[in-house]
Amino acid sequence: MAYQQLTLEERSMIYGFCKAGFSNNQIAQELGRHKSTIG
Repeated sequence: MAYQQLTLEERSMIYGFCKAGFSNNQIAQELGRHKSTIG
């Protein structure tokens, strides 16, 4: 499996979701990424 970095847009979205109180699992589902990618 190839490694793929988060885009700047995804990082911004993660920041917003965190500020809104989303869990890492919820953020991962919203972005279509694995939860370990988020944190």
